[in-house]
Amino acid sequence: MKDNKEEINQAFKKEGEVLNTEVKGILHRDSHYLEDYAERLKQEDGYSHIRVDLRHGNKIFEQYSSASSLSDGIFEYIEGVAKYTKIYDSLAIDFILTPEDTKMESLIEREFKENYAFELDDSSEELHRCSLHSLLMTAFGVLLLSIYIAMSAATQINSSLPKYLVLIAEVISIASWVFIWDAVDKFFFERPSIKRKRVRFAQIANSEVNFVIKDEKDPWPLVDEKKGDL
Repeated sequence: MKDNKEEINQAFKKEGEVLNTEVKGILHRDSHYLEDYAERLKQEDGYSHIRVDLRHGNKIFEQYSSASSLSDGIFEYIEGVAKYTKIYDSLAIDFILTPEDTKMESLIEREFKENYAFELDDSSEELHRCSLHSLLMTAFGVLLLSIYIAMSAATQINSSLPKYLVLIAEVISIASWVFIWDAVDKFFFERPSIKRKRVRFAQIANSEVNFVIKDEKDPWPLVDEKKGDL
């Protein structure tokens, strides 16, 4: 019985060593998949092309917009692909339409451009609110910290003051650092994130919009002969 247990333990140990070796190999392999993916988006014209297939019954407009607002899924897809490109890359958005939908070209282009103009304005306002919030929280935190310092000094100088003032002073000290930390978080973490998002929106807003007309049964694009499957 004891020998069987030892054999089982040895078997599990060997299997664990094999798995550990395989896992380490995966973690340490020299993979450039993201760079290759971004490179495959680039075409001979110098643009990184994001192809948006609006055929096959794919949703083009939001359900309750009277066919006037592009589907949020389109923007999510474009932004999801664009994030793998370098921020200074020029983008081209290739909308693939059927011959029957060519009449929607101007509407799609206008809605696309207006959406990112709106996003830029909104992110600008968000950036302003974030900076103002950080400034106000800093001021309020410094004010509370000043009150704490004054109360601490007063209780040390005048021992006849009520003891509960010491407790109140400590509560004020904690509150002051909460406000100051919130200001730091907004200014040094949230604000840069908004800036990066704004720059990405600017990149997409400046993209070239193209329309490619293909029949429903046309599987294009299949392969870029020079760069492989897309």
